[in-house]
Amino acid sequence: MTDQPRLSYATVLRNAEGLLQDMTCGRSALELDAETRAMGRGVIALFEAMSDEVGMALDAAACAAFRDNLARLRELVRDPAD
Repeated sequence: MTDQPRLSYATVLRNAEGLLQDMTCGRSALELDAETRAMGRGVIALFEAMSDEVGMALDAAACAAFRDNLARLRELVRDPAD
């Protein structure tokens, strides 16, 4: 056992939808500012780093919801010029 706190992947999943709501405040991808996009890219990197562990920790439906939220977040922070 380590002294490091363990992140609950179920908690990450529960908070993913709230994060999307908080980051966007109902705005479309075109309306997000550079700072919000940068924060979103950081969250995406964190989620991607955890994806294997999430796959082992959650059931199939929860994994699908996690992947859907990640895809939505990627779309939201995508550069509108792309």
